[in-house]
Amino acid sequence: LILNLSLSGYAFFALPAMSAYLKKFAGGGAAGVPVPTWSSTAWSTLNAFSGIAVLGLMSTWVGEFHHPLLVPAFGAMAVLLFSAIAAPASQPYNALVGNSLGGLVGVLVVQLMTAIGHETMFWLIGALSVSLTIVAQELTNSQHPPGGEIG
Repeated sequence: LILNLSLSGYAFFALPAMSAYLKKFAGGGAAGVPVPTWSSTAWSTLNAFSGIAVLGLMSTWVGEFHHPLLVPAFGAMAVLLFSAIAAPASQPYNALVGNSLGGLVGVLVVQLMTAIGHETMFWLIGALSVSLTIVAQELTNSQHPPGGEIG
C-alpha cells in the first residue's frame, strides 16, 4: 500500500520508506551475530568486570594526581575485547595501535588548535580529532572504534 500525499508539488511515499527503514532494525536481511554460550557470557562478564574494576581501583589510588583512568572508551573497549573477540576490530593489533593513534591524534589536534589560538572551539577540535583518527586508523589498518572515541 502506497500512501501518496501531495504537498506543494512534493510526493511523499510514506509506507514503503518507513517499511524499508524499519527493516534495518531486524538486520536488513544480514545474518545476525551468533548467540554466545552461557559459559562464554560468564567469562565475558567476569573479564569485563575485572578489567574495569582494576582501572577504577587504579584511578582511585592515582586520583591525587588528577589523571582519571576511567574514560568512556574503556567500556566500549571491554565489549570488544571480552565479548566480540572474533571481530577484526577486537584484535590486539587494532586495540593497541588504534587506541594509540586516537590518543596521539587527539593530543596533536589540541596542541595545534591551541597554538593557533582556537583552543575554545571544542566542536572543531572534536570533529578534527575523530575524523583524523579514522584516517590514521584506515591507513594503518587498525580500525578500533574506541580509539576514535579517545581521539
